[in-house]
Amino acid sequence: MTTDWGELHCVRIVIAPPLEFVGDVAAADQSPRWYLDGSTLEDVERLLHRAELPDDQLRQLLATAEPVPALNGICLSPSPDRILSLGSAARGAIYHRLSQCVSNGPQVNAFRFLGESLPEWIGASGLQPATVELIEPLVYRHGPFLFFADLPLVLPRIRESAERTLLLKALAGEVTMLMRLRVGPWSDIERLVSYWSHGGRNKDFRPILESLARCAGGESLDVVHLLPPFARRLLYTYPRPPRGPGDTLKDCHWTSLNFFNELPDNRFLDLEFVVRTIEQDYYRIYHGAAFGDLVIFCTPHGEVFHSAIHVADEVAFTKQGATTSRPWMLMRIEHLRYFYARSEPVEIRYYRRRSEF
Repeated sequence: MTTDWGELHCVRIVIAPPLEFVGDVAAADQSPRWYLDGSTLEDVERLLHRAELPDDQLRQLLATAEPVPALNGICLSPSPDRILSLGSAARGAIYHRLSQCVSNGPQVNAFRFLGESLPEWIGASGLQPATVELIEPLVYRHGPFLFFADLPLVLPRIRESAERTLLLKALAGEVTMLMRLRVGPWSDIERLVSYWSHGGRNKDFRPILESLARCAGGESLDVVHLLPPFARRLLYTYPRPPRGPGDTLKDCHWTSLNFFNELPDNRFLDLEFVVRTIEQDYYRIYHGAAFGDLVIFCTPHGEVFHSAIHVADEVAFTKQGATTSRPWMLMRIEHLRYFYARSEPVEIRYYRRRSEF
């Protein structure tokens, strides 16, 4: 079947931040708190029942409950040993709920990996077997992702600073992909140019596509060469740590709305300006996503929590969060649905710049 974007081949790869971006991490505080905003004690009890905790563990946890008026909710104070003893299913159920409250830093910022097993995640990291044995029972699943959120409890049990750094680098590994466009005498060059030239870039890559089309057996072109200069510079890289008070880390909206810009516009760090720009300069589309279309992830009520750029074949150019530990990368849009833990169903909407047509 022919497509507007051509014949694509995707290769799964795993990238991790440079060691100098990871650094050493000292042993963390071992006074865990679980905050459940907008919850009554009965709500918390139901959550623990759904997690299938044994009755004795359930009673012990509920005995630590304290009201938190600022969150209109409840705080639990589980012991480190109690947390470490949780089974994977119970941990997943409880932590998925905790990740929906910003007060639960470890769960909100949990490491996550698109894969099936821990060896797939950290298999080539060089970690000591004892470290792997320590974290393996603490990994849990949500959708297609594996999660790990108990770093504050694990670090004090790892004495060597070099081992702690290796662990952080391994956990920060992200699954992305190399995407290659296969071009040959059979290719419809005009159709390819039409698809990939959104943003007025026809002249930039027509010569290379025409050249590849003359190769008898065809050749492959990395899609990175078809991206605008802004995205081409950032893809597969990590943000450098801030250099000063005015140096702000860039997030998904800054990334998405600057996709076609020659120079990035830092006004897109302001969410109000982002929303206003989308309302004024974009319109919603319901089928036929094209290169450069804006992909919005929101609740059914319209609360936007992530944005990305459609590249081709439901693959997006994306940046998860304003953090140095996550790179700019390519990722399937359906997988992004599960990257962020939400209490409501996730709705994916597509928008196109009015200036495109």
